[in-house]
Amino acid sequence: MSIYNLCRCLSTAVRQLKQRLIDFTTLQVPDTTKLFELYTDAPGYAIGAVPEQDGKPISFVRQVMNPTQQRYSIYDQELLALVTALDTWSHLLRFSKGARRNSFATTQTTQPAVRNFTFAVQALQ
Repeated sequence: MSIYNLCRCLSTAVRQLKQRLIDFTTLQVPDTTKLFELYTDAPGYAIGAVPEQDGKPISFVRQVMNPTQQRYSIYDQELLALVTALDTWSHLLRFSKGARRNSFATTQTTQPAVRNFTFAVQALQ
């Protein structure tokens, strides 16, 4: 392979890589007639969430946890991420054709994180 062909192949590969990065990070306009997939994470110091449709992101949210939240159990931190996501995108999720209502919304609990999650789910109904 000549240097010219190698440079041309590398240029094509770089262009394709740039286009894939642009395509992935370009936010999609939400369609409430389709299902939403909600991804959340709480690694112990912050929370993050991304709603997607057809594998493309619609929006992003991230928030640093305060010292009290950092002492939550992993379970409660994950619930905090989910509650934050539900609060942030309730205007989309409430009217989504695929919105599912589960019986856990009637669960009785004294844990603040679980109670907040229950309230967030009930607000979507």
